[in-house]
Amino acid sequence: MQKICVSLHLSDVSTHSELNQALITSRLEFESQINNVADEPFIQLSLQGRPIDLLCKLVLSHPEFKDRHFFILLDEYENLLPYQQQVVNTLIKHTSGLYYFKIGVRELGWVCHNTLQDDEFLIHPADYALVNIKDKLQGSTFLSFATNVCEKRLHRLQMSDQSFEITLNEALPSLSIENEAILLGVEDESKIILNELGNKLQPNDYNIIATMSPLEIYFLSSWAKSQQFLLTDIIHEIRSDPSSWKTRYENYKYATLFSIRKRKRGIDKYYCGLETYANMAGGNIRYMLELIDNSFLEHIRNGGNLNEHISPETQTKAARYVGSMNLTELEGLSVSGAKLTKLIRALGRIFQFMAAQPFGHTPELNQFYLSDMTEPVKEIIRNAVMHLALIRYPGTKLTGETDTSHYDYAIHPIYSALFEISVRRKRKMELTSPEFLMLIDSPEKAVEKLLRSQKRISESYIPGQRTLFSQSDDLDD
Repeated sequence: MQKICVSLHLSDVSTHSELNQALITSRLEFESQINNVADEPFIQLSLQGRPIDLLCKLVLSHPEFKDRHFFILLDEYENLLPYQQQVVNTLIKHTSGLYYFKIGVRELGWVCHNTLQDDEFLIHPADYALVNIKDKLQGSTFLSFATNVCEKRLHRLQMSDQSFEITLNEALPSLSIENEAILLGVEDESKIILNELGNKLQPNDYNIIATMSPLEIYFLSSWAKSQQFLLTDIIHEIRSDPSSWKTRYENYKYATLFSIRKRKRGIDKYYCGLETYANMAGGNIRYMLELIDNSFLEHIRNGGNLNEHISPETQTKAARYVGSMNLTELEGLSVSGAKLTKLIRALGRIFQFMAAQPFGHTPELNQFYLSDMTEPVKEIIRNAVMHLALIRYPGTKLTGETDTSHYDYAIHPIYSALFEISVRRKRKMELTSPEFLMLIDSPEKAVEKLLRSQKRISESYIPGQRTLFSQSDDLDD
């Protein structure tokens, strides 16, 4: 204890309690000196890392701590300023081996890799081992992990005489594509189509269509209109090459769901089921907890029971609320929060409009890549990825972990229900740096310009796009 006091410039103490009080007093004196550094230039500092080394060495000399390891845990490392990260990097680089660091940092949040010597860097794997949690918890692994965490929490719930007794899979049922299409009203649409075709087609041709599912009938009609084909030509194609038609239908089947209601008031796309929630969480357990928590809250507010199935409508409303809430919170997360909010809102509207018009275009287009990247764009991209506004996927020309130029980017899937876009990672479009910055500086013009470049809107429709940026449009009932 005496040696520790010497290393920290403390007065001699004899008990643990006195040492604790001396440390508190010393810290307060240190803070006071820093606040008046110009008036009081002399500050007593220890040799960097020496008190930690000394403490660990002395504790490890006791038999009770034989073969034990000490870990210094630092979370939210991205909140440290670059010079603060530099100090910690120096401790990591020159650690004595008596203790180890475990650091939690968001993607791209580690901005400074050098020590207090500018030419000395932390090098993997000599100085540290990088563990990407997102890569470790992918697909079914994350789903299993998240289900286990959430079910344990739910089983601890007590609400008067209610307790959680079913599985999470049972509580959050999913929908097949065909069943979701029926909920969205595809049967009414298919009946209208069949009635219109009744007097226009030969009985044999009509029978081919009549045996199809309501969703396939709707797709066939929509595809024919988008390609300006006669239905008889499509039916001839189905007869001559049924496998090609089946492949096309399967490719567009999911994307077709987004076009059925044609932006009517209410739910245009359902987001339900544990697997869908896991995809929306994007490997983030906090998002998964928020989705499930709000689903149960909405269900109980509507008079539901803990052991009843939560309806697809309730699950979807909860998912939209979580997306809206996180978009609102995004604005206050960093100095660039306002820019990130504008960026996500503009990209969301573009992909939303594209999702509603899948026929004759690339279906499920919900990603982008940058053909060039200026320094202002790099900084925005870094903040967007770090604060989970965007997620990135390695591109074909990736050169390193910190390289931002050769990644594909997508809106974080937690916002997919809010903008009614696909949670699946599919196809991408190209953006230039000027177009990217325009999404932030002039979002309405950028949306119109990019939709026109993708041949998604006609000139007569463009003025209506200005209503897309009203706040009330986020959560239509």
